[in-house]
Amino acid sequence: MTAAKSRSSANGAGSADDDLTNRRRKEITLGACAVFDERGYANTRIADISAHLGIGQGTIYRYFTGKEDLMDSIIGYGIRRMLAAMREDPAVRADSAGSAAQFREQITAVAHRLLDMAATEQILVRVLLSQAPAARPEAIDELTDQLSATTASYLAEGVQNGYLRAELDTSMIADAMSGIAVPAMRRVLRGQLDADGRAATARTIGELITVGINA
Repeated sequence: MTAAKSRSSANGAGSADDDLTNRRRKEITLGACAVFDERGYANTRIADISAHLGIGQGTIYRYFTGKEDLMDSIIGYGIRRMLAAMREDPAVRADSAGSAAQFREQITAVAHRLLDMAATEQILVRVLLSQAPAARPEAIDELTDQLSATTASYLAEGVQNGYLRAELDTSMIADAMSGIAVPAMRRVLRGQLDADGRAATARTIGELITVGINA
């Protein structure tokens, strides 16, 4: 690879070296996530992660300073995945609802996507909810704050468009949704909600959040 190819291009695209670094960091992050899930954060050594991935410990230390750094990477990746799940469908964008009924459908869809993520990415979600606080006690607060901020953007749009009450405390309602969604995700992880159960729970969350906030 030439030096020119390894540097960022003139149009701002990342270099091949950057892409390789990001891929390797993601591989190690997900590998560490699997080991933390299996062994628990406190009982995991870098040697366990390197054995799981089939790479040397030096390779891990090339990208991360240690277990805490790895957990930080998992938390950041997990939050990005959850936020992406909430926004994935154009039907649930913050500016897509035009009525209170559509807003209820929007919130229901957001909740459904979070519960489905808990079902399809169980290791990641389980580590976020159970192992991350062992490394960083504030991890759950960071997660719920991000979920609440995204939900609050939907609520603010509803207030602005006039189909939600003008005096609505959007932050409080957004916190309430996060307070409902996180325990529901735990139920998914425990195998208590199948596909039908996730759909029913999402509808319930949509109804609970929207009752009393219509204009």
